[in-house]
Amino acid sequence: MEECGPCPVFVSFTLAFALQLRKKHGKNLSQGKKNLSQGKKTVSQVKKNLSQGKKNLSQCKKTLSQVKKNLSQGKKNLSQGKKILSQVKKNLSQGKKTFSQVKKNLSQGKKTLSQVTKNLSQGKKNLSQGKKNLSQGKKTLSG
Repeated sequence: MEECGPCPVFVSFTLAFALQLRKKHGKNLSQGKKNLSQGKKTVSQVKKNLSQGKKNLSQCKKTLSQVKKNLSQGKKNLSQGKKILSQVKKNLSQGKKTFSQVKKNLSQGKKTLSQVTKNLSQGKKNLSQGKKNLSQGKKTLSG
């Protein structure tokens, strides 16, 4: 058999079959290509989002680390504040005791001053009486 090229019947049959396939599935194929293109864009966007998410996660980890440091420092400050407050309470208690003692001393000083005033008044009376007695004694001696 001599070859003369493709069989015209077979070629037209193949062409007709291809046209039927295109007519039947062409829209789906075109839609599939669009979907594939859209899918590639979506995958690209997802990759960008994932990259951004990784950056955000890294930043969150740094922020969390800083928050932990701040919390630790805050705990130390709170502990120091509690110690200072305890010392202030002790000082206040000691101050109250000292104030109470000063009040007692003041009260005792007032009593002592009152007694000294009475003694002074009595001493003046005694001095006045002594002068009278001395004057009376001089009269008695001279007369």
